[in-house]
Amino acid sequence: MTHIYYAESNVVHTGNFEIDVPVGYHWLLVITKTPAIFWVQGELKEYPANSAILYRPLQKVYYKSCADQYINDWIRFETKEPYITETSLPCGQPFTVQDPDYCHKLVELISIEHNYNRDFKHSSIDFLLRTLFNKLLESWVQHDIPPQYYNLLKLRLAIQQNPGDQWTVSRMAEEALSQSRLSADALQESIRHYLHGRRHRPSHQTGEGVSLPQQPDGRRDRHQMRIPERGTLLPPIQAIYRSDAEELPETGRQQIA
Repeated sequence: MTHIYYAESNVVHTGNFEIDVPVGYHWLLVITKTPAIFWVQGELKEYPANSAILYRPLQKVYYKSCADQYINDWIRFETKEPYITETSLPCGQPFTVQDPDYCHKLVELISIEHNYNRDFKHSSIDFLLRTLFNKLLESWVQHDIPPQYYNLLKLRLAIQQNPGDQWTVSRMAEEALSQSRLSADALQESIRHYLHGRRHRPSHQTGEGVSLPQQPDGRRDRHQMRIPERGTLLPPIQAIYRSDAEELPETGRQQIA
């Protein structure tokens, strides 16, 4: 069984935010939305946004902001569940989250369940935590996520939610460009190269290739590729006064709140 002390999402801190606990009290999971500095193997290292770190009880906890603002999701808890206590996730070592929006929604749901005393509260939290740890494990085994990955992930979601739209290469590049620093030509080339490379390969989900739509004269239009609904675009691949509460014991939390 798992007992959650605190679970919060989208917590905003100012630039002087810092957590420094030589010996942690409980399990602590932190998922960042902005870059942060962590103490890892005896030295301070900066890690990008969308990083996750899991701390065991009695482990040194140190992290701080490295910009004007720091935002994170976090959960502090006790547990005897083997999927956590025996996890293969590295404790005290940040790693990149493969699908940060998905994980954020899970933390948000855990926070909601934690703050209500409903009939199936504990079982609901358990299922949500198991799913969250599955997603973290998927992230841990995924290496070398390219800079444009998150933009393509959002684009993929948009296509899945609107499969009937005319998804041309130029439109997909325009959608991704709104969140990217890459040029429109570079994004178009990246998307076109990937889709053309996949059209004769089996899909992981459907077992069918991604083919180009056929025109009346029998030709395939390379600029109006339609994506199968279950296909994939991706390569295998609150206020500062609450900031210290992430690692304070109950009495300290009450004083701050």
